[in-house]
Amino acid sequence: MIIWLVILAGTCMAVQDTLNALKVQALSRNHGVAASIIDTFLWGATITGTTIAVFAFHGNNWGEKIALILSVAIGTFVGNISGSRLGQRFIKDDENISQDDRITALENKIQEITSGGKEW
Repeated sequence: MIIWLVILAGTCMAVQDTLNALKVQALSRNHGVAASIIDTFLWGATITGTTIAVFAFHGNNWGEKIALILSVAIGTFVGNISGSRLGQRFIKDDENISQDDRITALENKIQEITSGGKEW
């Protein structure tokens, strides 16, 4: 029975970290509605994983505790990697313009104004 809890805890952590990475990326690009929806599902994974961890750590079996820690550590790694990859693929800027392009456009505009090409 405990092996299923260990697997579920690792899976919950992977889901939690994946959703958390997506949420941070959505918030940084001003997608508040998407971040709110992601956060709603994130809470379910968080409370499930926390409940499993409390249940497992309350016992006296050190093997179960170590297995849980390893499973959650693997889930953390997998979740962060998958979250960053999914975010790069699906969460984009609204304007579809990169920061480098914006800076270049501003520098060109400043150069144009200071060289006398346009008046204020």
